[in-house]
Amino acid sequence: MHDSTFAKEKLSTEYNINICLSGHSQVGKSTILGRLLVELGFVSLEKVKEYREKARSLGEEEHVYALMMHTLKKEKEIKKTIYPARIRISFPQKQKSVTLIDTPGLNFFYKNMIFGIFQSDGAILCVEARGGIQKETVSILHILKGLGIPIVGVIITKMDIVNYSEADFNEIKEQVTQWLHELEFKIDGLPFCATSGLYGEGLVKYSNFNEKLSVSLYKMLEDINLNIQNKRQNEPLRLTVRRNDVIKVRGFGTVAIGQVESGILSEKDEIIFEPISSILDRKVIAIIRSIRLAKGVIATPDVSLENAVPRNIIGMAISSAKLDIYELLRKHNNIAGLIESRPTVAKEFLAEITIIDHLNGIVVGYEPTINPHIDQIPGKIVEILAKKNYGEDWQKEKLDFIKQGQQAIVRIKTQKEISIEEEEKIPWLSKFIIREDKIIGFGRCTRIEKR
Repeated sequence: MHDSTFAKEKLSTEYNINICLSGHSQVGKSTILGRLLVELGFVSLEKVKEYREKARSLGEEEHVYALMMHTLKKEKEIKKTIYPARIRISFPQKQKSVTLIDTPGLNFFYKNMIFGIFQSDGAILCVEARGGIQKETVSILHILKGLGIPIVGVIITKMDIVNYSEADFNEIKEQVTQWLHELEFKIDGLPFCATSGLYGEGLVKYSNFNEKLSVSLYKMLEDINLNIQNKRQNEPLRLTVRRNDVIKVRGFGTVAIGQVESGILSEKDEIIFEPISSILDRKVIAIIRSIRLAKGVIATPDVSLENAVPRNIIGMAISSAKLDIYELLRKHNNIAGLIESRPTVAKEFLAEITIIDHLNGIVVGYEPTINPHIDQIPGKIVEILAKKNYGEDWQKEKLDFIKQGQQAIVRIKTQKEISIEEEEKIPWLSKFIIREDKIIGFGRCTRIEKR
């Protein structure tokens, strides 16, 4: 068993990295994470037996490890990830922990997939040994690139299906490398991991595959070096909270689960929520009563914090003397900040966008859904100010439409207020996804038009 505990006394020196597993639906992300929990000793053999009997009763014994990650009833029924699930693994010798986020595939529950990616500092791309890069995979790569999420490793899944073939592994590795190079991801020294989640191959050690050609998943996680926490601590406090993640907990009252994006959150801080304050034209303010690291799926203990730092995913007990804070926060997805540096709100802004999937092109008056960080709201492109093909200069003539593959500077109006930041001030909260019933493109807010 590896030393993967998360002791409270280590929190003062450990930093956390959030890594999402991204790949097409049914590529095996949940199975890999469930089996990793078993390999690291988080799940007893007795508990594994219970899961196996449950999977057998559903007629899907190969989903035994995915069941460990699928906590929602609907997820168990359809055998797919709906909501991003998390496990947290500590590496004491490296003075860090890694929170792994199991994201849904693109074709199913893509809104939740976007949410999982926004929570991440980096991504591990998952590709099947038989089938390789698929259309969904390419779309996910575009999203990761557009949101500035680096790829820190590649898992080639279901290697047991190809009998752990080195030739198949090398073929998929070459295919993935070509795509990453084309999309300008950093590929020098990128680790590749050959795995079978069902049989545990390559998660901690190798038995059937040449370990000289591949690194284990555990080793890949141990070697990840992304410390975003320190870079953002001196920035204004920003804390994202989804309305569905505001709950009532016995003994704590109202609890909001969210992620610290920048700044430091402390007990007794007074925070203001946007855009709900602007929408209601009243200050929606709460006091932080206590903070805990958000729990993972299995064997992840509650950890109390005096201060939460950037990229911590936390649960915070909050209260308000004058407001029904629970009912108000359940109405809207919000970003919180300190009162003296409250989050920015806009209904109209300039943005630089890239269209990745729209064969007919985008025209003035186009009305997509805008997904900034945790929010989603109908929007409209009211003006095209400039456009260009990749690698060319900006064109300010013939601005009646934007073709697939082009970049453009546009003015966007949203149906109601959203909390979004200008790229120059807080770049990680300036980014957004453009979608219909699929991902159309991505962009970043460059200037907010004052109301």
